[in-house]
Order: sequence, then structure tokens, then C-alpha cells
Amino acid sequence: MSKQKMSLASFISSQREKLGNISQVELAKKCGVPAGTIASIESGYAKSPRPVTLKKLAEGLSIPEEIIFRLASNPEKEININHDNLNVYRIPYLGVIPINKEIKTCTGKEEILAFPLEFISEGDYIFMVEGDSFSDEDIYDKDYIIVSTQNFLKRSGDLMLTVIANKTTLNRVYKNDNDFKVNEKVYTKDEIIFLGKAIISINKRKL
Repeated sequence: MSKQKMSLASFISSQREKLGNISQVELAKKCGVPAGTIASIESGYAKSPRPVTLKKLAEGLSIPEEIIFRLASNPEKEININHDNLNVYRIPYLGVIPINKEIKTCTGKEEILAFPLEFISEGDYIFMVEGDSFSDEDIYDKDYIIVSTQNFLKRSGDLMLTVIANKTTLNRVYKNDNDFKVNEKVYTKDEIIFLGKAIISINKRKL
């Protein structure tokens, strides 16, 4: 495990570096806080930011809230931080996608998967692919697909999570005048429900 003694100020600064040396302004936009807040924390002026600010920082940096709250609760000293738990994106895992077939969703409580930020930094939920129907697009059996919630087709040919005839499937959907084409079949707008768009695939061999 990689541990390092850090204060809240040095921690926030180090996270900017790990995100590609982004500026304080860029980090502020990512976290949804004023740029002056980031500057105040890193300068040591804001030693104990408000809880709502800490929550936004944790979410924007994709780190556990308890880490940043622990740093903020001890502003006068450095604390050992285990970096093995940092810089990961946590995303709900909802099951397995047999491509072009009905999804087999997980049973029981929702699972949360964590991925390094180098693989994923956005998305609302994740599925595992079953089958090699999209092998020509470099998507293979047991790869992951990250989906962003979207209830409409923005661009013809997008890989979409849809409900057709009460079955939830992942397919490329093409706009056909006022209708939609999926696997050479045509559906009206009343026959298809859009749940989300596949935005990222993670190859199992790269993990």
C-alpha cells in the first residue's frame, strides 16, 4: 500500500497534479465550487471548509468522503493517506448485457464497481458484455460498457440501451425518417424507449 502524510492543502494540490496538472479554476468547475475556495484551501487560509464543499470536492475528485472529511477535521497536522483508495471512479454495476438480447440484471443489492480514473471518469452505470457481437468494434465478451442516461436518440447509429417489446437490450439505433431501425427492423417512436447511451467501453485485457 502507498501511504503518504498530507494536509488538506497538500492533498488538494496533489489531486490536481494527478488529474493532469489541471488548474485551480478547472478543478473548481469539475467539483462545482468557487475557484476562490480551491485557492483558499491550498493556501491554508480555509482550514475547515463547509461540509457541503467537502462533499462536492469528494464527488468531483471521485474519492471517498471520509478521506477528505478526515483531513478537514485535523487542519493543523498531516495525516497518513492510503493512495490505493484514491483516484477511482465508483459506478453502479447493474448486470450483464447479452448483446442484442435481453439484459440479465443483477439480483440482490446494488453493486458498486471502482475503476481507475485513467479508464473511466464519467457515466451513470455499468454493464458487463456477454458475447462477441460487437467484436468488429473492439468490444468483446466480458468487457464493460459504461452508459450515460439519455431518453432520446441524439445521433443516428449511436449504441443505445433501449426497451423494445418489454425487453431491455443494447443495440445500434438508426433514425429512419420518423421511425427507428434496429437490427434491420423498423419501430415507431411509441415502440421504443431509450434508457441511455453507451459512452465508453473498457477492454478486460487492459484492466
